[in-house]
Order: sequence, then C-alpha cells, then structure tokens
Amino acid sequence: MAVAIPPKTTSGPDALSFVSATRRTNGASQTGRSFTDFAINGHPLHPIIANDNISVFGWGTRAIERTYAKALIPTERSDSRAALYICGECGDLGCGYFSVKVTLVDDCVVWSEPGWEDNLFREQTVTPFEGKWRDLWFDRVQYRTALGYYL
Repeated sequence: MAVAIPPKTTSGPDALSFVSATRRTNGASQTGRSFTDFAINGHPLHPIIANDNISVFGWGTRAIERTYAKALIPTERSDSRAALYICGECGDLGCGYFSVKVTLVDDCVVWSEPGWEDNLFREQTVTPFEGKWRDLWFDRVQYRTALGYYL
C-alpha cells in the first residue's frame, strides 16, 4: 500500500518543518547517509517518495544548502521547479532528482506537480510522480521561517 501525504489536521495551511533522517546502507552498493528530511504536518516526506535519494539538506556545505533553499522561495513573477531529493551517493542532479513546482498564490507557497527530473542529457524532462500526492499549501511566513536556517 502506498504511503500518502498526511491530511491536514486543521482547516489552515500545511506546516513545513524538518526532521533528522538516515538512509540505510544495503551493503556494497549503497552508502548510509544522515540528512535532514522535510516534514509535512509533522510527518517525514521521505517515506512517501520511497526511494534511495536523500533530501537536499543536512549533508552538504552551507553554500550548497543555501542554493537549494533559495530555489524553494518563489518570486512574485514566476513559478519555478525546485529539487527536494537528490542522489544519495553523490548528490549530483545528473543522477536524477525529485522536484516540485513552487508557486506563490496570495499569502501561500504551493508545492505541486511533483516529478522526477533528469538533466543528464541537457534537456530537462520531468516524469510525473505516480505516488499519492496532493498539492501542499504553506503559509508564506511560516514557510520562510522554516527554511530560515538554510537561507
């Protein structure tokens, strides 16, 4: 049975936070990694994505984390896509990564259109995520506060 994004417990927006997580080793071909996972309404997001990737936070340099955090901040004028999970072995986007469309709607930041991206051949392609997903709506102020450590 596929794991789904947890429902909201209130009528308000979703809440973004972060939790410590570990990618376990499978022996010879997979390195264990500690990272910081996204949590939606208190529930880790990694089990929903269900892959060997790790989040973009909690393992790299501050400069790398800042770059990923800035990509998660939408602007008034445009939508963008931002990476959430990357290769757990090397962190290279060319290995493929999980991303979402990030949009500003009134006082909310919305994550929608999740998918797997691969820019290995210079042509950006997005394969839609086939798991259970609903758009996530975050209060703009709470969202930026949650990301504040990485900015």
